[in-house]
Amino acid sequence: MQRFSINEENIGNPAFPNLTEVPVAVQLARHTNNPGALRCRLNQHFGRGPIQCAFGKFACQHRVHATDQVGRETGCDVVLLDQADQVFLAVEHNGEFIQVCLADSGKILQRPVHDELRADNNVILFHELRGRIVAIHPETRDAATLVIKPGRAWRTHTPGQYVRVGVDVDGVRQWRAYSLTSKTDARRSGADRPGGGESDGRIAITVKAIPGGTVSNYLVRRAPVGSIVQLDQATGDFTLGSPTPPKLLFITAGSGITPVMGMLRNIIWADNADADIIVVHSAPTPDDVIFGTELRSMASQGRIQLVERHTDIDGMLDVIRLGDIVGDLAERQAWACGPAAMLDALESRWETDGITDRLHTERFRPSVIATGDGGTVTFARTGTVVDADGAQTLLDAGEAAGVLMPSGCRMGICFGCVAPLRQGAVRDLRSGEVTSAAEGDNIQIQTCVTAAAGTCDIDL
Repeated sequence: MQRFSINEENIGNPAFPNLTEVPVAVQLARHTNNPGALRCRLNQHFGRGPIQCAFGKFACQHRVHATDQVGRETGCDVVLLDQADQVFLAVEHNGEFIQVCLADSGKILQRPVHDELRADNNVILFHELRGRIVAIHPETRDAATLVIKPGRAWRTHTPGQYVRVGVDVDGVRQWRAYSLTSKTDARRSGADRPGGGESDGRIAITVKAIPGGTVSNYLVRRAPVGSIVQLDQATGDFTLGSPTPPKLLFITAGSGITPVMGMLRNIIWADNADADIIVVHSAPTPDDVIFGTELRSMASQGRIQLVERHTDIDGMLDVIRLGDIVGDLAERQAWACGPAAMLDALESRWETDGITDRLHTERFRPSVIATGDGGTVTFARTGTVVDADGAQTLLDAGEAAGVLMPSGCRMGICFGCVAPLRQGAVRDLRSGEVTSAAEGDNIQIQTCVTAAAGTCDIDL
């Protein structure tokens, strides 16, 4: 068997101040009877204290080993490995998270690797990325900007991207995705206001409290300055690209302004005087405009042309008459974010005009294409049984019933909500496609974009 060790050479590494004991060695080999699988043996060969370990295609997704005694050796674990898989060993010990990539693309690695840090002894150490809330600034009556100091593993972001944030609410870890609204260059001087420039690598997210929303209401109304949040790296393709187009149009409504503000702040910080920018934003009243003061300041300085539509007074934006507001509509690259109905109307308008390549959209919730009759959903581990209609996602149905549901972006992108379908049928709300499973199949499904299509049994 090929042997990898996480050993005493790492003790005292200044990048990992909590890493005082690393009692892990792992042996890896091809399975004798199945060349498409691996046999993994874990040995706690020195050190003190309990550790938790996992082997799998996604580190720490399945905890299959646990040791709590010096020198105790575990049994073998078999991990299926195809030509596209990576296989990880993940270890949690004394609050420190260590991740090692053991195999990649069907091959056992001679040197375990990870993108984060490369240690001298060929073992990769990886911090679970966290951040500390250092400031909270109200934006409107139901929205706030949280300034976060991330850990050293943060890789920065591209304006327009979002980040998954994990918070503990009433003892339960919850994950949500929020747009980054801060500038990307932390070397600029400024205080902790995102509009003035961050220092010390700070980032900012802006959150609107949704009625009944567990995480959004916690972050806007209850989260204390100084609290710790979990972070993923930034992701998303709702970005400007390079170079910045000379003519830009941003069409937003409500919290849809948040990814656009990240773009605007970075464009203006770059002193791009040649950029011709029009922002069309809808909100119920002037006081409900998130970043209203800053947007109006940008407009008064000639940085942008701002068109505010206050829907309580003016009614909804008429996409058909958008050309009356923006005369050179077809000449501009457009970015739009807001309610699904608005985005659907914009996509239809751009398609009619034959300029779909000039429209870029960001949706906070997936588009529902097809629903069914729903059915009875059983969450097997908790014994919870609910009747869900055909438009309600399994994620929403489980959370409403008090089931602890893994989640992330809630729009079918990050796969943080994946769970096994033990048996039954579910429908993908984005496409209408029905997935069925017989007992023992354990087909992985995304609970945030699927609904019951009859009786179904979820392994949660």
